[in-house]
Amino acid sequence: MNDATTIGGDPPIELFRAAEVRWHETPTAKIAYRVVGAGPPLILLHGWPLWGFTFRKLLVYLTPHFTCYLIDLPGGGDTVWRQETDFTWPGQAASVKSLLEGEGLEWYFLLGQDSGAMIARQLCLLDNRRVRALIMTNTEIPGHRPPLIPTFRRLQYLPGAGLIFRFALWMRWFVRSRWGFGSSLSREFNNNEFYDGIVWPLVRSGSRAAGHTRFLRGWSWDVLDRWRDFHRCIEAPVLLLWGEADTTFPIDLAREMAYQFAPPAEVHAIPGAHLFVQEERPVEVAAEIVRFTNPLR
Repeated sequence: MNDATTIGGDPPIELFRAAEVRWHETPTAKIAYRVVGAGPPLILLHGWPLWGFTFRKLLVYLTPHFTCYLIDLPGGGDTVWRQETDFTWPGQAASVKSLLEGEGLEWYFLLGQDSGAMIARQLCLLDNRRVRALIMTNTEIPGHRPPLIPTFRRLQYLPGAGLIFRFALWMRWFVRSRWGFGSSLSREFNNNEFYDGIVWPLVRSGSRAAGHTRFLRGWSWDVLDRWRDFHRCIEAPVLLLWGEADTTFPIDLAREMAYQFAPPAEVHAIPGAHLFVQEERPVEVAAEIVRFTNPLR
């Protein structure tokens, strides 16, 4: 694959910025998404507290092989949510399914990152027939409670939680701490592009911060734990593409989870990478996506 910095003379971020924002109306949300590339459809679902921007580095490598659909899930990015928006994992999946039906896709590959992979799994239950392959990067595991997340969820119900969240992210030391993104990215990862594209929009926009508050409230440990049995219902081949140094979702638990699928999911570990593996190691992530899906085209 080519160098990560350019393709056709354009840096990766420009491929994302140049993509037209499209909109899909559901009964409770106006979903923003971008379509980039050529080839079979690949749906990319981000986690918390991210948005489609987090996949910008992958576009360099994926767009020659796929038509990439970067969806801002309700609560994230440019998507417009409402008070009645369903932020549960099943509700989010239903919104994505509505969008894909509007696009008229006969089938698609599916990539879910972090909690976006929980929504991707729920989408498989709703749309098993059309999912050709499921790729998941570091994500929730039945029976496991990731460090700090239960505390974060409880804090979201406090008065003024959104304002406190924004103020904390305004402080660079907090962003680099384990309470911020310190455990999601390597200590050597000091990227203004990530701060400007991911963190600063949450500081600047009360609506975006409030959306991610609701995104987090939509999680359910009961739903997560039931996936110990639901995994075998997914009909598509599954790849667990894991940052091996992640402490939020340990690789050993991912390897155990692989046997909940039938047949067992393939596990590919990327040494030295953390929770946001797509930010740290886009070359390896994209290469594995292409390799895994090539026989299924």
